Amino acid sequence: MGFQGKNKDKQRKAMFAKYNDSGRQYGNSPTLFIKPKNKRLARIIRIDSPSQFRNSIRILKQGGLTNAERQALILAKQRAFNQLEREDLSRKERIQFKTIKNTEIPQTPEKSRALRTRSDPFKSARRRMELKNKKK
Repeated sequence: MGFQGKNKDKQRKAMFAKYNDSGRQYGNSPTLFIKPKNKRLARIIRIDSPSQFRNSIRILKQGGLTNAERQALILAKQRAFNQLEREDLSRKERIQFKTIKNTEIPQTPEKSRALRTRSDPFKSARRRMELKNKKK
């Protein structure tokens, strides 16, 4: 069943009126400014000034940076980058957000990176089978 008659465009617009340009429904559109999932990280990470952002990186690096903390830092950096698109920023704010945007975020240590990706997902199952065969 397709759109019929002279008013095909009107029918199509009415059909897709509840969707925005990205194809998602209004209200479900992705946004960077959502409630934080981790309140501890939300208290630590600040983008008010570059020194606060560097300080938050320093605090998070003390215990070893986890993947979740690194992702939160990347998201904060992306928020600063998106703030640069605003036209009502003062010169000082613009410089601060550019500095935050250019701040280097450290890599996660090898240990946590190894936990994230397994080289052989069936290693434990293979090991159990070997132990089972030895018992017989």
